[in-house]
Amino acid sequence: GIAKAAAGGAPLKRFKAAVRGLLYVFCFRGDEVLARRGWEARCDALCDANRWAALLGNPALDPLRNAPPRVLREFAAVARRAAPPLLDAASLKRVSVASKCASAPGYAFFPFDPCPLRKAAAKVEGLYREWPGT
Repeated sequence: GIAKAAAGGAPLKRFKAAVRGLLYVFCFRGDEVLARRGWEARCDALCDANRWAALLGNPALDPLRNAPPRVLREFAAVARRAAPPLLDAASLKRVSVASKCASAPGYAFFPFDPCPLRKAAAKVEGLYREWPGT
């Protein structure tokens, strides 16, 4: 759990990887997950604002540290569209601040993408489209 992750070491690394995975889920399928609130227990658990507040508000865990800025901005955009809110004001501010402070040089938006977007930006800038969240 959270207490074990806060102890550090391998559990903390796995915890941060899991949080990063959740951020990716919300970046790509957040609107779908939010639309299923009340229909599926898994979606209800993922959309629990109190859990997100506890997760993001724990300074010992610092789950947003070194997260890719683009992922944090996309996650914040999904969170802002949620009704009822996915994040409280304090959590949304933490995500916003983290996205501005994060530095992930050469980090591609997709963690498995072999093409660093900073180097390829000039070639894909005109082709890039925001995720519509269907």
